[in-house]
Amino acid sequence: MAAWGRRAGFARRWQAAASARSRVAALVGLAALSLVAGIASAAPQHSGGVPRRVVILNATDPYLPAFLALDGAMREVIRTDSTDPVELFAESLDMHRFPRKLLDGDVAALLRKKYRE
Repeated sequence: MAAWGRRAGFARRWQAAASARSRVAALVGLAALSLVAGIASAAPQHSGGVPRRVVILNATDPYLPAFLALDGAMREVIRTDSTDPVELFAESLDMHRFPRKLLDGDVAALLRKKYRE
């Protein structure tokens, strides 16, 4: 009986964690969609042929089906709506596995170094 109770408790915790992961994925999706909408509606600024650099940040697993679909759609909209060449970069931050406060400053510094013009 005790083993069944432990399994049921594990199943409940697993379902709660899956629900939390799906809520995080949904929030990331909504944020990305609002970003794409903002980019698509912004007035085009001509850079004289100099490629625009766009970094797509993903805080979770970049291989989730929802993220793959969203990433493809973002890239298509950005490239289609841009009058200038676009360089797209992707960064998977994996922030759900590590304490955010521990890495925030380091991640920001690394991204500034990598993508500074």
